[in-house]
Amino acid sequence: MMPIMLKRFEEDEENFILRVRSDQITTMYNPHDLRRFRSNHDHMPDPTNWDHTLIYSAFVHVMDLGLGDEITIPMKKNPREQNIKTTPSRRIAQSLKNTEIAEDGRPHNQAFYLLNRGIVLVAHTVAILHDVVFENETDLNPEVLEIVMDKENEGNIDGGHTYKIIKNTVMDYRKNEEILDAFVRFEITVNFTDVSRLAEARNTSAQVLTRSIVNLQGGFDILKDLLSNLPFANRIMYKQFEKMEDGSKMLPVENIIRLLDLFNLERTPKYSSKSKYSRKPSVPPMKWASGADPIIKAYIQEVESAAEEERDSEYVKMAGIIPGIFSIYTFLEKNIPDIYNRVGATDSNSSGNYALIGFSKSDKKEIYKNFRNITTYSDGQKTTLNGMKFDVPSGLVHPIIGSFRMLVTKDDDGYYKWIDGFDPDHHKELEEMIEPLVSYLVTKARNENVDKVAKSNEHWNYCLLTMDQVRQSIEERENVNNE
Repeated sequence: MMPIMLKRFEEDEENFILRVRSDQITTMYNPHDLRRFRSNHDHMPDPTNWDHTLIYSAFVHVMDLGLGDEITIPMKKNPREQNIKTTPSRRIAQSLKNTEIAEDGRPHNQAFYLLNRGIVLVAHTVAILHDVVFENETDLNPEVLEIVMDKENEGNIDGGHTYKIIKNTVMDYRKNEEILDAFVRFEITVNFTDVSRLAEARNTSAQVLTRSIVNLQGGFDILKDLLSNLPFANRIMYKQFEKMEDGSKMLPVENIIRLLDLFNLERTPKYSSKSKYSRKPSVPPMKWASGADPIIKAYIQEVESAAEEERDSEYVKMAGIIPGIFSIYTFLEKNIPDIYNRVGATDSNSSGNYALIGFSKSDKKEIYKNFRNITTYSDGQKTTLNGMKFDVPSGLVHPIIGSFRMLVTKDDDGYYKWIDGFDPDHHKELEEMIEPLVSYLVTKARNENVDKVAKSNEHWNYCLLTMDQVRQSIEERENVNNE
């Protein structure tokens, strides 16, 4: 039998015809209609005469998708624009090009067809052709999928990022006369008329949270090691739907990173101006209520950059102050109500009454004994040691804990430490330091709302300036002691 000579693709005003070699093609029939058919026949139906929905599945070599810089499979029915400069897109490209040898002795990218969900097409006809030679080529292709798509109403409905990344990567390889040995899975649906509904369904599946992907890739391993000796280490939620067996509340990892980033002196230097006479403290940009994705992506960017540059990341350099950060946070949660009751509001000469403030009892039921809550960064157990008689919103704590960045410095090797003369576990001194901050912030939160206070640069500036004055006092005291 003579081979058929065909082009790899053709198009006219209405249709785009794609032809790709596949060495294993599976045909799946609409299960409802197939069962009815088999009840009356002792053989499978002929797909070329099947009027109901068909699904073809095949593995396609990525080099077959490099048809030209300007040649693209129809994508008008794909509901999402393809931004191939995002972090997930870069990871697809990296996995496609990764030719390092894996444990099984094969290049990593030979597992691309398993690690990627593939490309989903809708077509109005599919044919399986045999013994095809493509125009201007010499290789004989035993089996070829011929996919005919309406350019306006069919085409790529899911996997658009994967397709564009493959196409662009393959074109770069072709220009350099190189081969990229990887396969991608194709799924082609035929005889399904409601393409928009299918496209919508394929693009609205439950999203896997960034934290879950990063955890799967080992991105949090450094963080896990840094936090391993702290009481809440086994309560951190590194992946989606993670739960404690005893039912105690878990802590999303992005909350931990957000708190650590308040002390990241590389991302946000302590002062926005280095002038000796007019130094103004810098307010960290992710001070409160930032979305999880930006926080985790910034963390990963720092960790990956550190690995590439063969240096310790800022998080590793923070190891010496991390226990103190969470110790101070716990102290604030347990003591803000009593401090406010003693020093009172900034707009009053009398003592305060934290119990009368709305947010002090956001949980109307006492969860055990006479305690309403437990401290955030504890082991999660309902004990007197962890108990809090009143709720202290994290939005109230963050501007205060964030101000302690003014008491952090770096040694000659760039590792973080508390300034000489400050001990985060010296609770009597801590209480004296934060008295004006507690009075100010609780008053503002009572008159406005906690969320507004937590996001306000004005209130953060007040806390940072106050703690900067504390820093100066500590340094002056140390100078006197050292004389």
